[in-house]
This record gives sequence, structure tokens and C-alpha cells, in this order.
Amino acid sequence: MTNQEIYNQLIDKGYYFGNFEEFFQQDYGVTREEFEWAAKTFIESANNVPKYYRYRHNFTNQNTPENYLNAPGYNGPKPTEEEYSHELPFDRIENRKKFINDVKEHFPAMRTTQQWFFIDISSNGNTFYEMGNIFEKLIKNYTKSIYKHLAEKEKFMTASQYSIYQNGDFSEIHHDGVNPGRACVIIMYFSDPDTYNDGGGHLVVENDPETIKLLQKYPELQDKYIKEKSDKLFYIKPVYGNFVLLDFMEHNLGHSIELVRNNFTRLALQSFVGP
Repeated sequence: MTNQEIYNQLIDKGYYFGNFEEFFQQDYGVTREEFEWAAKTFIESANNVPKYYRYRHNFTNQNTPENYLNAPGYNGPKPTEEEYSHELPFDRIENRKKFINDVKEHFPAMRTTQQWFFIDISSNGNTFYEMGNIFEKLIKNYTKSIYKHLAEKEKFMTASQYSIYQNGDFSEIHHDGVNPGRACVIIMYFSDPDTYNDGGGHLVVENDPETIKLLQKYPELQDKYIKEKSDKLFYIKPVYGNFVLLDFMEHNLGHSIELVRNNFTRLALQSFVGP
């Protein structure tokens, strides 16, 4: 598929699913050897999650605790300063999960909305910075070959994050295209296909507004939609070689990360491009 055809699909449908081999069909400023070194560095970081990663954990009413503290008859735990933080060090993860479970005993509507690890780019000397520079160069050159208005800019931003999802990690349906000027997000997957074992972790893209509203109001229905493989949902398997572009110029598709299971480790780089 040509770059113009990819752009046309993005504007028409809002998403494009591709393969890493596309990055080497043209000169995007990064050699295969550089890419493979950066990929290996990211993959090997998963061997020491406590050292290199922090935890993203959000829950309903995180910034508005009065919604459950003032509920009739509530006598559960009160949040400490830590509960307002969206990010946690490794050794505080179980404390956060216990807090959520304790609140739920008194306020059943409480729920976790997303939980996953992200790399601390400063945790490994210059190594992760060098890895990031390689991926950033590739992402900028690739996306400006798709979005011509980016090529006309003297410079534009990328905001990248390296994530790991392990057993029980997920992200409810949400929208990312809320920043004016964003062109797209690119998500690249690095997990070994041989370890997948029906491990979940699919990116689920939803293009029907009414279904999005339903799943946001009743998130417990999300698994039902995924299991039924609704024709209103689109999937990409989170294994090495696959990538996806989601367009923000004409679209803002709802999407979620399916619950990870069966000891699968989902490794992904996501980078928001522009403004």
C-alpha cells in the first residue's frame, strides 16, 4: 500500500494496521540494524520491571473522592495523598489495589479504569534515551510521509511511552485525540508471538458512537462485546511486527486494551504525533 493509500484509509476509516517491514521499504532515516537494537533494548527491559518501570493505575472518582466519601452509609477507607497520584513505584502497587478493594466493600460502584507499567526513561543511564532517539527519528519520518502537513513543519512533537501489560492489566474504552493539532498515534508491538497463548491484550478499536457511549456507561459489558467479536469492533494482535495508526485529524475513535491473561507480557510503544 502506498503512503497516499494509507493516508486515504486513515481519513476514511480512522485507522490503519501495518507491519514493521514497511519501515524498511523506504528510507526513514533508521537502518534495520538500528531498529533491531532499539527493539531488543525495549524487549530486554521487561526482564527487570521493578527497576525500570513505574505503574499507571487509575480508578473512578480518583480526583473527586467526595463522590464515595459522602455516599449514604459509607464508612470505608479515606484516601491518603498517594491515592491522588496516577503513577506508582513498583512496591506500592498492591497497596493501591488493596485500597480499591476496601473501598468497593462499602461503595461497589468504585472500579479501576486502567492499570499497566510504563518505562522510566531515566532509569538506565543513556541507554533508553538512545533507544528513544532511534524510534523518534523513525516515527517522525514515517508519519510525515503519510501526513504531508507534518512534512511542511520545521519541527513537530512526538510524545512516546513504552508500556508493559501483565496479567490483569487493561485499559477501558477511551479517546486520545483531545489535543488540538495532534495528527495521529502510532502503536508498535514487540511481544514474542510464540508466547502469546491466547494472552488477550488486543487493541480494540470502536467506530460506532452509540456502542462507545454504552461501553463507557457500562464498562462491565466490554468483555461481552470482545468475546462476541462484534462487527463494530476492530482488533490488532499485540505481537512483534504489528503496528497501528489511529487518525486524529478527522477521527477520534474509542479504543481499549483487552485484559491481559495467561502470563502473556504485552510490550508496546505508543507515540502521539503533533502538534
